[in-house]
Amino acid sequence: MEGRIVHGSDADIEQFPHSAYLAISCAQKNLSETYGCGASVISQMFLLSAAHCLDECDPVRSIIAVAVGSTTRSKATNKGVRYQCHPKYHQNDVDNDICIIKLKKPVTFSARVKKALIMKTAPQTKIAAVVSGWGIVDVSQQFRP
Repeated sequence: MEGRIVHGSDADIEQFPHSAYLAISCAQKNLSETYGCGASVISQMFLLSAAHCLDECDPVRSIIAVAVGSTTRSKATNKGVRYQCHPKYHQNDVDNDICIIKLKKPVTFSARVKKALIMKTAPQTKIAAVVSGWGIVDVSQQFRP
């Protein structure tokens, strides 16, 4: 788990209504993997995620199921139909580790689903921050919101 954020607390989706869960069935050259990644709602039709979640997947054969408005992964009912990762992303570093996902149908905004607020200026340094996402709350437990 080195280099990852571990230990935290469960959250209600109303605290982080921009959070989305991606259930990815990643088809690669000779194999297929299924795993989860987080994303942020940036509009009713688009999500922002990490390129490392999708860069090795075949965009035609891979399936992305999307859950918004819930901390339950089984609520992944919308689909990502296309995605574009940053062309300068490289697996050896974290620069340009972003990917845009277009949804099959628009999400409906509510108290549980909102677009992420994009900062217009850089935040102050050396102050406490809150990070949200899907992951492991305790290393002895399963993957959780």
